[in-house]
Amino acid sequence: MSAVDMRQLAALEAIARERSFRGAAQALGYVQSAVSQQIVQLERACGARLVDRAPGTAAVALTAAGELVLEHAAAVRERYGAAERELATLKRGAGPRLRVGVVPGALALMGDGLADAEPVCPCTLAERLVRGELDVAFCGLPVRDERLSSAEVLDDPIVAFVAAGAPAAALERPALPADLAGQRLVRLTAWAGQDTALRWLGRAGRAAGPPHVTDREATLRSLVAAGEAWAIVPRLVATGPGTAAVVLRDGPSPRRLGLVWSAERSGVPAIAAFVADVRRAAGAHGGS
Repeated sequence: MSAVDMRQLAALEAIARERSFRGAAQALGYVQSAVSQQIVQLERACGARLVDRAPGTAAVALTAAGELVLEHAAAVRERYGAAERELATLKRGAGPRLRVGVVPGALALMGDGLADAEPVCPCTLAERLVRGELDVAFCGLPVRDERLSSAEVLDDPIVAFVAAGAPAAALERPALPADLAGQRLVRLTAWAGQDTALRWLGRAGRAAGPPHVTDREATLRSLVAAGEAWAIVPRLVATGPGTAAVVLRDGPSPRRLGLVWSAERSGVPAIAAFVADVRRAAGAHGGS
């Protein structure tokens, strides 16, 4: 398969999407014969028939071998695209820029150093890293996927996040669920451990009405600072003017915050440097 090039993979992807050679040619801006020739060359390189060419106007379909090649095509093309972007950056004399996936609280470690950060969903994280859509990501550990490598950053305690003037903020001992009753909760849905943490509360706080629900840290911080609600979140999330983080007695286990990346990219210097930078920054928060 060393003879495969990106145009051939693009042709296969277009055929799979359009289900016809004519539709693939239109989508790619080619003549139909050019797409056919790309597929012939790709099949020759792979040593297998990749497309069932139905007679007449019937839609075409990929063979089992075609589906297998298609499964890897997007990842291969994304990796080439990533290489092109990194080379272009080097030619401009700038340092490499990584696409970083973040979970709630991650920006508290790196601040403005994460210009290319975007929130990630745990359910799609592994695939996005393997496909090269992200270079590295923060996430909760452990990660049980042999396609990924990981490094632990720090244990992030779970705390009550309250307004600075709330009674719980003045406690001289760790808070109990009963200390937090009587005010509406804010549920941060972007944090995967929210449901587990809320089980610690039992019935506390629910009598004050249905919880606010948000996936945005900024909204959570505004509600807490205004005294309209409180939350139970990782310590890195519980920051901001007019707020306080309260230790919980016998609270949920800390979130094990780590970094993950595709195992195939473990030797990339920019990723290794980023991991080292984050771990140094975590040292100020009591991390590794």
